[in-house]
Amino acid sequence: MNEQPQPVACVAGSEIVSQERFGTVAGKSLRVAVVYYSHEGNSRHLAREIARVTEADLIEITPRAGDTSSAVSRYVWGGKQIEVEEYPELVPIEKDLSVYDLYFFGSPVWNRSLAPPLASFLSSHEFFRKQFAVFCTYAGRIGNYFEHARQKLLGGDVLGTIGFKDPLADEGGDAAAQVRRWALHMVGKARG
Repeated sequence: MNEQPQPVACVAGSEIVSQERFGTVAGKSLRVAVVYYSHEGNSRHLAREIARVTEADLIEITPRAGDTSSAVSRYVWGGKQIEVEEYPELVPIEKDLSVYDLYFFGSPVWNRSLAPPLASFLSSHEFFRKQFAVFCTYAGRIGNYFEHARQKLLGGDVLGTIGFKDPLADEGGDAAAQVRRWALHMVGKARG
């Protein structure tokens, strides 16, 4: 006997949305991917929460070389790449990225923009007529992060954006709960 998916309630702003965990788009199952780059673990933490609540495939973007561990080196390495739009070479992703209906993209904010590995990934893949939700983590300011993401995702539909300041420092777990509610809301929007 086939079990029906259990409804999941989530709060989106002041609106309560009830939705099933497994959605459909045009009569087929909704395929979801969470594609992210994380340097210090903040974006990874949120990506895992999104993947868990949406039952998405989790895909980490990894630079081949040049990413450094010290904050000063990272600032110089990332800042230079952002300013001259010289993006790092990435370790190839083995999954067929064309099969997904909804993509969650995220990274830390670097120099008020996308982290260079995410910018490199978005510049090297075509996502025409796909749906996206974009998240970021930051310590200072978001700057033009979401505007730059929209520019890289031309031809697609950005359903929503959200940013979190230092989510790993969030001792009450509010960031994790907020990103889960937001992710479910984005799935609901993708299903129409």
